[in-house]
Amino acid sequence: MSERLYQGSYADFGILGVTIPQYDASRCISCGACVRACSQRSTDALSAVNGRVVRNEHICIGCGECVEACPTRAFVRSPKVYYRVLIGGRTSRKSPRVGKIFLDYITEDVLLKVIGNWREFSANTLEYKPVYIHGGHLIDKAGYMKFKEMMLDGVTLNKEAKVASRINWNEQEYRANMSVNHAN
Repeated sequence: MSERLYQGSYADFGILGVTIPQYDASRCISCGACVRACSQRSTDALSAVNGRVVRNEHICIGCGECVEACPTRAFVRSPKVYYRVLIGGRTSRKSPRVGKIFLDYITEDVLLKVIGNWREFSANTLEYKPVYIHGGHLIDKAGYMKFKEMMLDGVTLNKEAKVASRINWNEQEYRANMSVNHAN
């Protein structure tokens, strides 16, 4: 068997470091800096309620803008390091698409185990033939549910981890913006 079959490009994953911001209300002076930073530079996941900051964990992307903005360190980064894994993005001419979140808030040991499953997923999807295709195309060929099953095989997720139950690809979302004219 060709070694090329097993060279699965790990660049086929988008791996980002993220945090779960920790909030200590006793340090908060209700200045609103974190809420403004999140609103202006991120996802608007923070709001002020009765003089306290509330973080919507379903909207928060773990970027840390609140941590950077807080003058009293009422928001700090989580002591644990977490990662987000995006899959399926590609820059092909005919069908480019933006990667989608596969895993969120996973620890390094989980990340390494998932990446370790890539070779078997790749080989299995290609029926152990020495062919190399882009990871996004491999995922398409296998289907997301099979990809998820194989990539998480033998992996014990940390309690904070989130896994996409399914991914809906919309290849037109990127192409739709290709002909936008910019104001001069």
